[in-house]
Amino acid sequence: MARILIVDDAELVRMKLKEMLHQMNCDVCEAENGEVALDVYEVESPNLVICDINMPVMDGVTFLRELMAQHPDALVVMLSSTDDQEILMQCLLLGAQAYLRKPFDPETTYNTLHDILGSLL
Repeated sequence: MARILIVDDAELVRMKLKEMLHQMNCDVCEAENGEVALDVYEVESPNLVICDINMPVMDGVTFLRELMAQHPDALVVMLSSTDDQEILMQCLLLGAQAYLRKPFDPETTYNTLHDILGSLL
């Protein structure tokens, strides 16, 4: 069973993702911004992080940079409603495995996570 950390300031987004991930038999933990997520990551040791890009306190790009500095093997999928290719490419260069567009499609989300986590799903 995969353990996934959802990082998003929007409670509704976290709730919808959590529901979808539970249907995939994933264990889920949550954080409302990157700063909290760094602490949660240390405690929960998730297999994968799904992280929004635009958040208060600590945005997703800063979170990704700091997480990868501490845990270079971390698996991260960025979540964004933006079409800013420069930011998305920056995330991939920093170590994100993929990105999902908001609103997220369940089939695309499952396929992306399955490609990354394989047998853990």
